[in-house]
Amino acid sequence: MEKSPFKEGDVVYYQENGKIFIWFTRYPLTEQNKVYIPEAYLVIKDTEEKNAIIIIKKENSFNILVKKEGNLVSQITYKKEPSDIKTKIKLLAKEHSLKDYKVVETVPKEYRWHIKDIIRFSKFEFSRENILRFILSNIAVPLTVIFIGLSIYKIADYKYLEMKKASLEEKLIKLKNENKDIKNKIRVAQEKKEFWENFINKELKYPPAYTVLSVFGEKIFNQMGFIQSINYTKELITAIVGLPKKRKSIIQELLNTGYFKDIKITSTAPDRLSKDYEILNMELYVKELKKIKGSKK
Repeated sequence: MEKSPFKEGDVVYYQENGKIFIWFTRYPLTEQNKVYIPEAYLVIKDTEEKNAIIIIKKENSFNILVKKEGNLVSQITYKKEPSDIKTKIKLLAKEHSLKDYKVVETVPKEYRWHIKDIIRFSKFEFSRENILRFILSNIAVPLTVIFIGLSIYKIADYKYLEMKKASLEEKLIKLKNENKDIKNKIRVAQEKKEFWENFINKELKYPPAYTVLSVFGEKIFNQMGFIQSINYTKELITAIVGLPKKRKSIIQELLNTGYFKDIKITSTAPDRLSKDYEILNMELYVKELKKIKGSKK
């Protein structure tokens, strides 16, 4: 922050291929559990040309971005369009040694982004408590936010399983070292067998949560629907979803995935916000992992 031109500002950054890209903000970024992605980053990402000078015309400002070899190398903001804009473009191209560049004019819009962009700028700490809090606090927002929560949960779930595996291996090694004679070795072998069987039956009886929820969310999304609320145990999903009145059979679509043994719609009601949608209360019963076609268990 010592290099920042703003005394009360904040900083947004990401690292890629040994380079660090930094944006200084005029004001502090105070909202917690929120990912800030600079507009310039999305503009550069949205522009197909490898080398370009991008002009963004806004209501109260005029921005010029310089893209070289796919990266943002300069950003200039004016209160209004400079009268010598063509001269400034030529000077910028010369300053940054741009060759075969294209001048692109645009206006502010909804730029495309990917889950990788969220993770790239995220400073989220991957503790299970933070993940649960994040998902619960965003459970009634549009489906794209749910997918972000599920993606973060997927990453954390991998870390959790890795830690649990390391803990189990440490316990097994300790048992092996403490039992040296033949009788104890036989007992330890039996304990190991029972230990792993119990672990598999308990932890891996049903498919991973992120897989089941992703399959469910994808099918709802494909029918232009949204998730209002969701609750998941290892064998049952209860959810309130909104779907168009004119649609394919959502029950058959979900059954075709092979992850559910039974699906019930317990109630329906018109959507108060859209006459073309209705709200469904659903119960989805998850198959055991060994009964899912193609499962390796």
